[in-house]
Amino acid sequence: MQKATEMGVARLRPVLTRRTTPERVNAERMRANAIEAAEQCGILRIPEVSEPEKLETALASWDAARPLIFCDEASEERCPLTTLARVQPGPLALLIWTRGRV
Repeated sequence: MQKATEMGVARLRPVLTRRTTPERVNAERMRANAIEAAEQCGILRIPEVSEPEKLETALASWDAARPLIFCDEASEERCPLTTLARVQPGPLALLIWTRGRV
């Protein structure tokens, strides 16, 4: 939440997977973390934080015109800039899987 806010994202859309422990996903805490990160960095825009939804639901309703980049630790592609260079300019989304608490 903190790093995404510092990078200036417009929206944070948490998704639930088979391995997500739903009771550990706290949208209010995510919003508070985003506000705190914005205050610390002097950012004037706080990202919208959506309610968590199932990954399958998010993908089924995905706007195909918006590129979705999956950040995979196991990928052989080591430089994210190489991947991003193949994407058309404009809005995009990142899918980041984390093991840590939100």
